[in-house]
Amino acid sequence: MIDPFYDFPRDVAARLDAVCRWRRVEADTLVIDAACGALHGVFVLAEGEVDVHRRDGSGEIIHLRRLEAVSCFGEFAALHGAPGAASVRTLTPCVIAEIDPATFVALLNEFPMLSIRLLRRAESRLKSLDEDMVCLRLARKRIDEAYRNAVLRTL
Repeated sequence: MIDPFYDFPRDVAARLDAVCRWRRVEADTLVIDAACGALHGVFVLAEGEVDVHRRDGSGEIIHLRRLEAVSCFGEFAALHGAPGAASVRTLTPCVIAEIDPATFVALLNEFPMLSIRLLRRAESRLKSLDEDMVCLRLARKRIDEAYRNAVLRTL
């Protein structure tokens, strides 16, 4: 197992480890089920891989990202005190730690470096979404152009 807090100062790592509820989770286990609307904490993936996904309007699963150790998930829902929008399922056996939402917020206040890391993660996700949006717009342009060409050929 990878120590998920290996790159933190010792005092921060010790504090984080002390508030975590550690557990082993089998493969193909739903860790977060967005459909049930339950509140959850922040999860730290110390070993294994998970799939983050959500369902579209027709109920089809849309895979958002695959996370490997060391990663965390559930932090934005915990910050908002609301259920998450995505579900998370283990792909392999995992070792996961959970930090309850109130403790997570207290840790962000106690250790500003955690807040900075969280902001960097949010920035990275936003950049990725921007890139996806550009790709979708280009694809839409190509589809529109192909449609126009197909219509013109039928005239």
